[in-house]
Amino acid sequence: MKQILMIFSFCALTQLACKKDGVNPGHRGNIYGHWQWVNSTGGFTGKDTINPPPRSAVFVDFRNDMTYATTIEAQIISQGTFEISTVDNVRILHLKNFVKTSGLWFEVNGEIIQIDNNNLHLTDYQISEPYTHNFER
Repeated sequence: MKQILMIFSFCALTQLACKKDGVNPGHRGNIYGHWQWVNSTGGFTGKDTINPPPRSAVFVDFRNDMTYATTIEAQIISQGTFEISTVDNVRILHLKNFVKTSGLWFEVNGEIIQIDNNNLHLTDYQISEPYTHNFER
């Protein structure tokens, strides 16, 4: 009986001691660059879709100096600085010194970052009806 208890205890401790890294490799992608907004999906039902204005190109540029600018048809509509924090192996984007010059689409602040290939997905963090904002490089 002691041997069974010792084996069970060893297995339980092994499971607790071994930490599984659950980070998707896409989370480790590079956010820096020129990203075109494709759409935003989610909301209360999870099925709402917000598209860019017709015949308009909306871009977000994240620069290595930790500044960003949002443009529509090459006109800056918001800009400032940003930082990226990590919570439970998930990268979170935070905008700082946010300057908004015109209303548009969404306000990104506290977004979970996922990058796969040339796609960037920013998902609202700690919001009950989150949207995922989708971009392409």
